[in-house]
Amino acid sequence: RKTLLPKPPVANADKVFVVVSIKNPPFNSYILDTLLVVYSYFGVKALVVFNKIDTLTLEEQARLEHLANIYSSAG
Repeated sequence: RKTLLPKPPVANADKVFVVVSIKNPPFNSYILDTLLVVYSYFGVKALVVFNKIDTLTLEEQARLEHLANIYSSAG
């Protein structure tokens, strides 16, 4: 097998989409960072998708832009 992820059990994954929200539920950088580290360790490319962006206030949209810049800069 090329890759084997323990939770959830997945084999031969090349890419994974990690879907997170800014609110409802609130954004949790610890969970996202942990997932990204695990996927990197197993050699799986991760793409972060922010959902529910249509419900954001202007302040929350600014926070989303900030977070998107951080995670895209990190690679």
